Amino acid sequence: MLDTSGRTRSLYARTYREAEQKLHTARRAVEDGLGVPDQQITLGAYLTRWLENLPNTDVKPATVLFYTKVRKQTLS
Repeated sequence: MLDTSGRTRSLYARTYREAEQKLHTARRAVEDGLGVPDQQITLGAYLTRWLENLPNTDVKPATVLFYTKVRKQTLS
């Protein structure tokens, strides 16, 4: 599968069903513009990227501000 940057990513699972679920989740993340989570990215970096893309969804602006505040308080 390709991530948002065009790089090929591998997913691993114990069962076929688990692999299907992981693939579905990864494809949805790419469609939402989040990309496939990199194993070496920090939680803070992932949340920052996630928050930057959040206003492009159906989430209310007040919710985005709340999440941003919680992220700053928690990971600063």
